[in-house]
Amino acid sequence: MRLICGLFLSLWAAGAVVAQEQISPDEFLRRAGHNTLTFSTFPGEEPVGVEQFLPRQRTVWARSDGRCTYGQITLEGPYVCFRYEDDSHQTHCWVPYVFEDRLFVRAENGAVQQVSRITQEPVQCSDALLSSG
Repeated sequence: MRLICGLFLSLWAAGAVVAQEQISPDEFLRRAGHNTLTFSTFPGEEPVGVEQFLPRQRTVWARSDGRCTYGQITLEGPYVCFRYEDDSHQTHCWVPYVFEDRLFVRAENGAVQQVSRITQEPVQCSDALLSSG
Protein backbone atom coordinates (compact mmCIF):
# COMPACT_ATOMS: atom_id res chain seq x y z
CA MET A 1 0.00 0.00 0.00
CA ARG A 2 2.83 2.40 0.88
CA LEU A 3 4.39 1.79 -2.55
CA ILE A 4 1.08 2.49 -4.31
CA CYS A 5 0.58 5.71 -2.34
CA GLY A 6 4.14 6.82 -3.08
CA LEU A 7 3.70 6.08 -6.77
CA PHE A 8 0.41 7.98 -6.84
CA LEU A 9 1.95 11.03 -5.14
CA SER A 10 4.93 10.97 -7.53
CA LEU A 11 2.68 10.82 -10.57
CA TRP A 12 0.41 13.50 -9.17
CA ALA A 13 3.37 15.82 -8.45
CA ALA A 14 4.83 15.30 -11.93
CA GLY A 15 1.40 15.91 -13.46
CA ALA A 16 1.02 19.12 -11.48
CA VAL A 17 4.17 20.53 -13.09
CA VAL A 18 3.01 19.58 -16.56
CA ALA A 19 -0.31 21.36 -15.93
CA GLN A 20 1.36 24.60 -14.88
CA GLU A 21 2.36 27.64 -16.91
CA GLN A 22 4.59 26.90 -19.88
CA ILE A 23 7.00 29.75 -20.57
CA SER A 24 8.84 30.56 -23.77
CA PRO A 25 12.45 29.51 -24.28
CA ASP A 26 13.33 33.23 -24.41
CA GLU A 27 11.73 33.77 -20.99
CA PHE A 28 13.63 30.78 -19.59
CA LEU A 29 16.92 32.21 -20.90
CA ARG A 30 16.05 35.65 -19.51
CA ARG A 31 15.66 34.08 -16.06
CA ALA A 32 18.73 31.88 -16.45
CA GLY A 33 20.99 34.44 -18.15
CA HIS A 34 24.33 35.10 -16.43
CA ASN A 35 23.24 32.84 -13.55
CA THR A 36 24.14 29.35 -12.42
CA LEU A 37 21.21 26.95 -12.09
CA THR A 38 21.20 23.74 -10.07
CA PHE A 39 18.98 21.01 -11.55
CA SER A 40 17.48 18.07 -9.69
CA THR A 41 14.97 15.36 -10.49
CA PHE A 42 11.29 15.95 -9.83
CA PRO A 43 9.88 14.45 -7.85
CA GLY A 44 12.70 13.17 -5.68
CA GLU A 45 15.17 16.05 -5.75
CA GLU A 46 18.15 13.87 -6.74
CA PRO A 47 21.04 16.03 -8.04
CA VAL A 48 21.39 16.10 -11.84
CA GLY A 49 23.94 18.88 -12.33
CA VAL A 50 24.74 22.57 -12.32
CA GLU A 51 24.72 24.81 -15.39
CA GLN A 52 26.28 28.24 -15.69
CA PHE A 53 24.68 30.33 -18.42
CA LEU A 54 27.28 32.37 -20.29
CA PRO A 55 26.84 35.06 -22.96
CA ARG A 56 26.18 34.14 -26.60
CA GLN A 57 24.02 31.06 -26.01
CA ARG A 58 26.80 29.13 -24.23
CA THR A 59 26.85 27.25 -20.94
CA VAL A 60 29.19 25.30 -18.72
CA TRP A 61 27.49 22.09 -17.56
CA ALA A 62 28.79 20.34 -14.45
CA ARG A 63 27.32 16.88 -14.07
CA SER A 64 26.53 15.54 -10.62
CA ASP A 65 29.94 13.76 -10.66
CA GLY A 66 31.71 17.15 -11.12
CA ARG A 67 32.85 16.63 -14.74
CA CYS A 68 32.29 19.75 -16.87
CA THR A 69 31.80 20.56 -20.53
CA TYR A 70 30.71 23.52 -22.62
CA GLY A 71 27.23 23.56 -24.11
CA GLN A 72 25.63 25.39 -27.02
CA ILE A 73 22.02 26.59 -26.64
CA THR A 74 19.50 26.69 -29.48
CA LEU A 75 15.81 27.57 -29.40
CA GLU A 76 13.57 25.22 -31.38
CA GLY A 77 9.89 26.11 -31.15
CA PRO A 78 8.79 25.63 -27.52
CA TYR A 79 12.11 23.92 -26.65
CA VAL A 80 15.37 25.12 -25.15
CA CYS A 81 17.96 22.73 -26.59
CA PHE A 82 21.49 21.99 -25.43
CA ARG A 83 24.32 20.27 -27.29
CA TYR A 84 27.40 19.51 -25.21
CA GLU A 85 30.93 19.25 -26.58
CA ASP A 86 31.57 15.91 -24.88
CA ASP A 87 28.34 14.47 -26.33
CA SER A 88 27.95 16.41 -29.60
CA HIS A 89 25.91 13.70 -31.35
CA GLN A 90 23.04 14.19 -28.86
CA THR A 91 20.77 17.23 -28.46
CA HIS A 92 18.89 17.59 -25.18
CA CYS A 93 15.66 19.60 -25.53
CA TRP A 94 13.38 20.82 -22.74
CA VAL A 95 10.07 22.70 -22.49
CA PRO A 96 10.35 25.23 -19.64
CA TYR A 97 7.59 25.70 -17.06
CA VAL A 98 6.90 27.76 -13.97
CA PHE A 99 5.24 26.13 -10.96
CA GLU A 100 4.82 28.03 -7.68
CA ASP A 101 7.41 30.61 -8.85
CA ARG A 102 10.03 27.90 -9.51
CA LEU A 103 11.47 26.89 -12.88
CA PHE A 104 10.98 23.38 -14.25
CA VAL A 105 11.87 21.74 -17.55
CA ARG A 106 10.27 18.72 -19.21
CA ALA A 107 12.05 16.58 -21.79
CA GLU A 108 10.37 15.10 -24.84
CA ASN A 109 10.36 11.72 -23.05
CA GLY A 110 8.40 13.23 -20.14
CA ALA A 111 11.27 13.43 -17.62
CA VAL A 112 10.95 16.49 -15.38
CA GLN A 113 13.73 18.43 -13.68
CA GLN A 114 13.39 21.34 -11.31
CA VAL A 115 15.70 24.28 -10.85
CA SER A 116 16.42 23.89 -7.16
CA ARG A 117 18.84 26.80 -6.84
CA ILE A 118 19.82 29.95 -8.77
CA THR A 119 23.06 31.78 -7.92
CA GLN A 120 25.67 33.92 -9.60
CA GLU A 121 28.50 31.66 -8.45
CA PRO A 122 30.55 29.97 -11.21
CA VAL A 123 30.27 26.19 -11.55
CA GLN A 124 32.86 24.08 -9.77
CA CYS A 125 34.51 21.48 -12.00
CA SER A 126 36.49 18.45 -10.86
CA ASP A 127 38.43 18.41 -14.13
CA ALA A 128 39.51 20.74 -16.91
CA LEU A 129 36.77 21.75 -19.33
CA LEU A 130 36.61 19.74 -22.54
CA SER A 131 37.09 22.74 -24.83
CA SER A 132 36.68 26.48 -24.92
CA GLY A 133 34.94 26.35 -28.30
